[in-house]
Amino acid sequence: MAKIRLAVLMGGLGEEHEVSLSSGKGVIQHADYQKYLVRPVIIDREGQWRIAATFLTAPAALEELRFENYQIGEAVEVLRREVDLVFIVLHGRFGEDGTVQGLLEMASISYVGSGVTASALGMHKAFFRAIAEHAGILVPPGVVVRKGEWEERPEEVLTRVQSFGSFVVKPAAQGSSIGVFMVENFEGLREAIDEALKLDEEIVVEKRIRGKEVTCGVLGGGRKEIIPLPPTLIVPRSAEFFDYFSKYTPGATLEITPAPLPESVTQRLQETALLVHKILGCRGMSRSDFIYDEEKDQLYLLEINTIPGLTPTSLIPQACQVIGMSFRDLIDYLVEDSLSASDLRYSSRIFNRIG
Repeated sequence: MAKIRLAVLMGGLGEEHEVSLSSGKGVIQHADYQKYLVRPVIIDREGQWRIAATFLTAPAALEELRFENYQIGEAVEVLRREVDLVFIVLHGRFGEDGTVQGLLEMASISYVGSGVTASALGMHKAFFRAIAEHAGILVPPGVVVRKGEWEERPEEVLTRVQSFGSFVVKPAAQGSSIGVFMVENFEGLREAIDEALKLDEEIVVEKRIRGKEVTCGVLGGGRKEIIPLPPTLIVPRSAEFFDYFSKYTPGATLEITPAPLPESVTQRLQETALLVHKILGCRGMSRSDFIYDEEKDQLYLLEINTIPGLTPTSLIPQACQVIGMSFRDLIDYLVEDSLSASDLRYSSRIFNRIG
């Protein structure tokens, strides 16, 4: 059986460039080379596409490879002509927001993971909040603030959120906790809003909910049946919350899988993560983040990640290990899940190659 020619797309223009490279290295390191020929593809910070000159037949360090540089149109043509499937590990803006998915679809290039709509809605925190609320899912009280509104009527905005007491301020379309501010009192709110609006034209100001940080992954949605993973309890060792440092620094966070929570809470976590995955129409994998208020027994949905990290410290691979699924198995699962979607982005040639 012919091997699948798999491009691993990483890097990107956004603030999560380095995290994406780490995820890409994880896929390259753990892929089954009996099944795949792997072609690393890096989008650099200036938007140039760098494609490895040859396919890998065994794991290799990116620093040791020879890359050829392309402009975006040329790069897309190379992928369309020379690979069967693109494994997207671009995080955040321009990767997780549906942008690159749309580009690949226009070129009829097959890819792993959620499509344009699910990616765009999942990435945009304001839209996602509205969808969750409409579905009857509990989210923290919050308001959406647009840049022009803040510049013209700041006092009106502050009045709308004053009752929250303490606040979480976050850009509407960033990932990895970039630009997220925890504000303990009303006095510090103005500065936090100013800073967040430097990163996005739209932000969300929410009431800060005190409780346990928990996350729950979901797999499938294409060829594979949708299944929840065991939830993980997240306990940052020094940071105030699960920020960028805590997410990507080995040892900075205590991550306990399965989360030591009552069975009823675990069930609610998994059911909600499944529901969100289905509502958005996600494929491949997603990871939903929650705060559990133990005192009130209330579970608040915070956000969803449609391209969770695949770095050495990432939560999806850890949760998969608990159910006996290795990193290599996870890569196979995601590839197989992507091969059955019936929309036009899946070209017939890949089905011929895999028999």
